[in-house]
Amino acid sequence: MNDIATQISYFFRRYSTWITIALVLLYVTVMALSYYTIFGMLGGKHLPMVLSGLIVLGLFMVYSVHHPYYLIMLMVGATYLGGFITIVDDGLIPFSLFQLLMFLSFGVFLLHRLYRNDFELRITGFELEWFLFFSIISFSLLYAPDPFDGTIYLLRYIVLFAMMYMIINVVQRSEEVSYLLYFLIGISVLLASASIFYSLADPESVAEVVVSEGGRLDRETLFDMDPNRYAALFLLPIAFLASVTLSGWSIKYRVISVILLFIMILGVLSTYSRSVMVAVAIMLVLIAILYRQYQLFLWFGVLGLLSILLIPELQSFAATVLRRAGDIFAGATDDSSRIRILLGLAAIYMFFDTYMLGVGFRGFSHHFTDYFTMQESIGVIMPHNIVYTIGAELGLLGLIVFGFLIWKIGATGYENIKKSETRLQRANSVALFSAFIAMFIFYQFYGGFMYDNNMWAIIALIFAQRWLILENK
Repeated sequence: MNDIATQISYFFRRYSTWITIALVLLYVTVMALSYYTIFGMLGGKHLPMVLSGLIVLGLFMVYSVHHPYYLIMLMVGATYLGGFITIVDDGLIPFSLFQLLMFLSFGVFLLHRLYRNDFELRITGFELEWFLFFSIISFSLLYAPDPFDGTIYLLRYIVLFAMMYMIINVVQRSEEVSYLLYFLIGISVLLASASIFYSLADPESVAEVVVSEGGRLDRETLFDMDPNRYAALFLLPIAFLASVTLSGWSIKYRVISVILLFIMILGVLSTYSRSVMVAVAIMLVLIAILYRQYQLFLWFGVLGLLSILLIPELQSFAATVLRRAGDIFAGATDDSSRIRILLGLAAIYMFFDTYMLGVGFRGFSHHFTDYFTMQESIGVIMPHNIVYTIGAELGLLGLIVFGFLIWKIGATGYENIKKSETRLQRANSVALFSAFIAMFIFYQFYGGFMYDNNMWAIIALIFAQRWLILENK
């Protein structure tokens, strides 16, 4: 097997120029044909622009065969942009910028390893548990109400799972983790600024939120993305900026971090996402505990309070935000919270009515109406909590294995913090660990945990950081 791999590597090295030319021509040809089949709705006048962009991307891919990290950086960045830059809107799974870059990255990563004759892979250390979890999902499809839908989403999880391994094996230095975080911060600052401007600069929008006491149902973001998912994009950047602020970095970097952190938090508040507000609050407290720094957060609170007292426009905004944050625990007095209670009760009924075997993967929405009517839930039948979703769909065994996986990921993130030897490693480790915890908290109030691209990227970086610390890189 090793001789075959050596021969393949030799072939790629000897004929690398011709293979590169052939791959670029093949890439441009396939994408040009895709333009007429998938992107044809754009019209022929866009063809030169599209082809030029494809050629540039193709050449960048060739460069990435030797340096795959740069394409991975674009792919991770697309976990932020891919949610609302959609190439094809129709279909079961929209084709987005993220999916395009992810599949290109798989090909580039494979070529990179073939060229270097390097087939050693870093692993997470508990592959048996991952295999068991996917096996439980597969078995549940035998009695799931919609096996085809479940199979599609299982394949989606497996692809994201493979993406996790690709990131683990591409990132080679702790600085590269930081560069990724810097890149995400740059994107997030733009998104947060846009959200702040969209929410506060539009008088009608502000008035509508204030009159409805923050409860208007059409809280679309600037990019028509779900406001909760939009706000969740800022969790990792906020975590890293808070880590830099509370660490021993120079005053210049800490001041910059404070300014950007203020913009990010305003970006979260401008979405009125209560679940993310709760996650951010807990995350910041966790970071302060990890760094044993409490006074700085006290000063942040004082600064925020003074800003609200001195700026009249922020007073009604702050009152609305606080009211919405409190309403998440309001129970039956708030429609959103009341529906979450109904969804939780339905999950408990499903769990016990199936003798703790579950109703089958992706079966929650199909069985919800067995317990409550659509009128009672105002048409909401999708689960809003990852823990009860796993219990209802995969039963007790699925819940146990899922709980072990979450615990192991969190434990790995915490071990990274304890074993970090440099200031940079510690900032990366604290940010990734606290962001993972915050994301998990967020998904106790919202659905979609297992196919959140950003979540899988965070998990991948946690294990990449683990390997970098072990290898002292």
